[in-house]
Amino acid sequence: HDSIRSNLIHPTFFSLASPRLERPVPTMSATEIGSSIVSMLSVPLDSVIDAADSFVAALSLDAHFVIMSVLIVVAPLVWNALARMQYRTRAISTLCCGSNRLGCVLLAMYIFAFSGYRDLVFVEYLEQWPRVEFLAHPAFRVLSIVVFALGCVFVYSSIAALGIYGTFLGDYFGILQLERVSGFPFNVLNNPMYVGSTLAFLGHSMWEQS
Repeated sequence: HDSIRSNLIHPTFFSLASPRLERPVPTMSATEIGSSIVSMLSVPLDSVIDAADSFVAALSLDAHFVIMSVLIVVAPLVWNALARMQYRTRAISTLCCGSNRLGCVLLAMYIFAFSGYRDLVFVEYLEQWPRVEFLAHPAFRVLSIVVFALGCVFVYSSIAALGIYGTFLGDYFGILQLERVSGFPFNVLNNPMYVGSTLAFLGHSMWEQS
């Protein structure tokens, strides 16, 4: 099964094979975690944007396209890295006063926020992209709606089947499913979240004639 690592708000999804918790793992204090986060956020945003613009200009590429592409690739990598950090150090749980469930909810909120920002960038970029004439045909307009709707069905039915903790990497917090999920949409696709997210992006792009 997919873990919530992808999209509309498109989270990528958890694997039912949970990591083993056989031996003690090192922990970080709340102070150490806070210091690490502050140091990660200490780089001025303007500097990052200027560096990105310079890099893009050197490659003669559109800045919005590069940023959008990076966000699509980086988003699932970041939250999977956070989940692995949680498994090894219990960092997120420590920030949440030792509560695994609260830590998982905090990660879920971050995933939604990151995904929402990524999708906003995607939508803004599509508005600036040149239009493809033949996609204005009524048949393609209907097809775009069908593709987008099907993608949403796969995405949100996955969330409904797995639940909040199963969806948002709860196994890394030691929150395990009682049994393997085998109903819809997992009885139709092996990776319904990935497929659903891709269809949603494709349907929206077709609607925007891009």
